[in-house]
Amino acid sequence: MYDDNGDGFDCDFADPGGRSSLRAGKRNLPCPTCKQPNRLTAADRQHRYQCDACADRDEGRGGY
Repeated sequence: MYDDNGDGFDCDFADPGGRSSLRAGKRNLPCPTCKQPNRLTAADRQHRYQCDACADRDEGRGGY
């Protein structure tokens, strides 16, 4: 984790300030929704996330 903007809070997001909630780290786990390999980190799975493409689709952003 790192303090990306000097505010004293650690940030472990892969894209701080972006739309994604996925965490930084090695992506070696499949998405539970689309089953595509190497989409999630262990932290993503712990939070029960899905890959960005599936999340975008579910949120009406076009996705894949």
